Amino acid sequence: MIKKTTVARTLGVLAVGGIMMFSAPQAEALMIDGSYSVNVNNSDPGLVIQTQNVLTNPFSVNLTLGVAQTVDLFRIWTNEGSINADDTVAKPASVNWVFTAPTGGATSTGSTVGGVSFFIFPFGQVTWNNPTVVSFSNGAELQVNLSNEVFNQGVFSLFPGIQHGATIRATLKLTKDAINVPEPVSLVLLGMGLLGMGALARRRRLG
Repeated sequence: MIKKTTVARTLGVLAVGGIMMFSAPQAEALMIDGSYSVNVNNSDPGLVIQTQNVLTNPFSVNLTLGVAQTVDLFRIWTNEGSINADDTVAKPASVNWVFTAPTGGATSTGSTVGGVSFFIFPFGQVTWNNPTVVSFSNGAELQVNLSNEVFNQGVFSLFPGIQHGATIRATLKLTKDAINVPEPVSLVLLGMGLLGMGALARRRRLG
């Protein structure tokens, strides 16, 4: 016949296992699935902008906590040949992020504008309000930074077309890991073990 002390000690071992599983370090890598859409000024007034996605859309990326990863996101350019007065007025630009696994979303905002440097070098420019922070449903947090770029810079007139455009890059960084939810098995072991430790303590008090 198995002694009660042996049973209690066994349950105590289970408790230790449950506690270790319960307090195990969180995973430091996270696979993220999502999609993005780019919105820019594509008609007058203002510098007329065109874009073309570079990163596969939808996309998947495997991120490690605290490690930044940079990807080419989209090309940006203008087909205009000169900078007129209306082109020097900044127009809004944005990238909408929709994540499906884990779920979450955010919008990166910025602006596009045309200008002329040293009176002879016209250019288009895009500037972003970095960073964008995405909070996921599982408690993880993602930081997104988009690159500021100058595009279609020419001499006396713009060099129009995608070939003279620029590539917007997105730097993704997982700044907060997912909340660690214990597995049901670890909870059962923890409960059984705590009962066993309680029984062992009670036996020692009585005997």
